[in-house]
Amino acid sequence: ARMSRKFDSHYSYNSVNPRNGNYLNIDFSIGDQLSAKTELDTWLTERYYLYMDKRGGVGVFPVHHPEWKLMNIDIHQLGLSYSIGAIALSQSNVELVHYSPGVKVIAWPDRKI
Repeated sequence: ARMSRKFDSHYSYNSVNPRNGNYLNIDFSIGDQLSAKTELDTWLTERYYLYMDKRGGVGVFPVHHPEWKLMNIDIHQLGLSYSIGAIALSQSNVELVHYSPGVKVIAWPDRKI
């Protein structure tokens, strides 16, 4: 994919995959940190295994990380088209969006599953 990002008074991310036509164009501002996470927020962010397609199978890596800080965002512009299998995302069906500055992760050696 071709990707670019800018940080001014707001954030801009642009990503286009010329092979399949999937794209994301978003301009947003970061708001306040969430005072409480919903069950869905926790389920989406508190993952402690990383799965990777490796030659000859799938590897699973146990990981450890601190809790993700989630912030609300104000979307100024959104263009989205992402399709894979039965999943089809577009700007008209986005229901939940947050921002996180990320977390540092410790990973242990993988095992094949």
